[in-house]
Amino acid sequence: MEARPPVLTMSGDDEDSVKTPVVKVTDLEDRLGEETERLLKLYDAYELQEKEMVNLKAEIEVLEKEIVEREIEKESFETL
Repeated sequence: MEARPPVLTMSGDDEDSVKTPVVKVTDLEDRLGEETERLLKLYDAYELQEKEMVNLKAEIEVLEKEIVEREIEKESFETL
């Protein structure tokens, strides 16, 4: 039988061709756990940024109202 070159996976390694199905499943489950953990961390960071953005928008709104109030106050003093 003619020897064939190893088949490379998308990850670039050829170890999958010699792994048993049980080992492949275990590896995939481990990888799934790692990727799930990464996604959860990313989502936590996203939620934190979202909360910060909401707080900053509220602060901007308050500051804009203060500016309008001061302009009105300034105009009322100028008319006196």
